[in-house]
Amino acid sequence: MKVVLLLFIFTSCSRLEFAAQTERSIPIYWGPKSGHDSFVKVEGTVPLYLWGTVESPIPVSIEQAFAKEGATSVSKLSVSEISGWDVWWPRLLSFGMYWPIKWQAEAFVQKPQIIED
Repeated sequence: MKVVLLLFIFTSCSRLEFAAQTERSIPIYWGPKSGHDSFVKVEGTVPLYLWGTVESPIPVSIEQAFAKEGATSVSKLSVSEISGWDVWWPRLLSFGMYWPIKWQAEAFVQKPQIIED
């Protein structure tokens, strides 16, 4: 039984997919752009099950995450996975049946200009 459990753990295929284009797309650039002067950090958690061997959920929308922060354009995008006790405890307590993955995206954004009269 231990061998089977170890095989599941070491052959798991947990992964995240990120999407950036929809019908009402905001531009996302990898490099710097002028006018992008606000630094924004967004994060979220994606639940996976059975060590990530169950099919991944709907892709994470980077565009929607930054749009909620009021961004009209994004530049210098950086996406990473966060590892900490808040994701490891559920993994350990459920013996890998629940496998949350926490992600974080950082970027400089351009927000709408407020015109004062």
